[in-house]
Amino acid sequence: MAVRTNYLTVLAVLGLIPIVQVQGANCSSTVVISSQSDANDISSCNTIDGDVQIAENYANSLALTGITHITGSLVVNGTTNITSFTAPDLIIIEKNLELISCILLTDLNMTELTLVGDMNLEALPNLQRLYFDSGVRAAGGISITNTGLVKLDGLEITSASNGINITANTALTDISFNSLTNTSSLFIQANSNKLAVNLPNLVAVQNLTVTNTTSLSIPSLYHLTGQLQISSSRINNFSTGPLQAGTDIVFMDNALLSNISMPDLTSLSGDLIITGNSALKEINGFASLANVQGIIDVTGNYTEFTLPALQDVKGGFTATSQSDFDGCDIFNELRENNSIQGSYICSTPGGSATSSGSISTAGSTSISSIPPEITSTQPSGGGTPSLSTGAKAAIGVCIPVVIIVILALLFFWRRRRRRANEELPRSNDGQVHGEFTFKPELEGSPVTTRPSQKPELDARDNEVGRSSTLVPIELHNTPETSIH
Repeated sequence: MAVRTNYLTVLAVLGLIPIVQVQGANCSSTVVISSQSDANDISSCNTIDGDVQIAENYANSLALTGITHITGSLVVNGTTNITSFTAPDLIIIEKNLELISCILLTDLNMTELTLVGDMNLEALPNLQRLYFDSGVRAAGGISITNTGLVKLDGLEITSASNGINITANTALTDISFNSLTNTSSLFIQANSNKLAVNLPNLVAVQNLTVTNTTSLSIPSLYHLTGQLQISSSRINNFSTGPLQAGTDIVFMDNALLSNISMPDLTSLSGDLIITGNSALKEINGFASLANVQGIIDVTGNYTEFTLPALQDVKGGFTATSQSDFDGCDIFNELRENNSIQGSYICSTPGGSATSSGSISTAGSTSISSIPPEITSTQPSGGGTPSLSTGAKAAIGVCIPVVIIVILALLFFWRRRRRRANEELPRSNDGQVHGEFTFKPELEGSPVTTRPSQKPELDARDNEVGRSSTLVPIELHNTPETSIH
């Protein structure tokens, strides 16, 4: 806000903003314009201290004359029947310029507009050109989506702290921000398939995403704190000049891309991903890249892939090509030296043997994410896989332990059975217990039975099948019956 205030002061000193207000008009509050006469009523105001809103039911053309400064926003939202909007004297909009869903709008003329907070042009399918003849030189952010614009005239901003978004303008063939030096983000997506993007002085950006373009020039890019993504475009070459560091670098599905040159890039705090670029045969434009905190994933149909300065990769590494290349030997050494710390795959259709400590698969693929001690190898003749030293040692220990346990169980089982057989026939008091009942051979002789049995049970003995053999017992007529 301090920058804008100073800018306003300079403009006032130069006489670009009249500092004397015309009395009588309501210039100190938000104004809603429903007709041209409403606009005429405030034409005597140099400054509107509030917002200016155009009613949704406004139709046809509108001229907002006399006003040079709006301290709030200028909003034309949902005014579907407005066809032309002109503000020939307006220089400054401190907050936002919003033109949204004005389906019939064909003409936007603000020839003196120089400073705006945020600019949002959305759903203006019939708007083909911007008339910002003096050039908008300062804006917090710019969003232009779903318009009929063919080119972006009069946007001479040097910075955009709230970012720039140019999306879904299917007729747009040229984007040139010649004065832009820095922005928090820049998204250029889904515009005309003939779009050319020129950013000759862009030095610093947080995130830069470009899709569906035929050419892209950012020769001065030096500072990248987020992601650089180029995808689904028809560019032939890409170069960033002095860029030394970034987070993620992504090149994806660029069918005509044949050269990438980032010679000064030394480190990435994120990933390097290059995939789906069928015309890219030689990947040798990362001569200084030494450290990658994320992953390296490079797949395609290339014949050369080199990273001569690479020293440290914290994440995984994948390099696979449908064509032969000789880079795997060098990358295998980096893996063996633990310079590549994550999972590792390097593959070509007919490459050389893989490095030690990895699984070798068809086409010379190195996969080193499996520890060497559990890796099985197969002889070239196709024999039975051999066991590792650790596996043999484990088998040698386990077999004796199993035998000892089996013998111990057998010993205790036999001992318990023997004790049971010894205790079954007699008790300490000399009487027979268990399932044995003896029937005397002489009538009238006393017999020994269980204490709970009665003589009547003798008649049932014939009904019970016994597996035991009854032994004759000699009885003596003594006060006590002895059993021998």
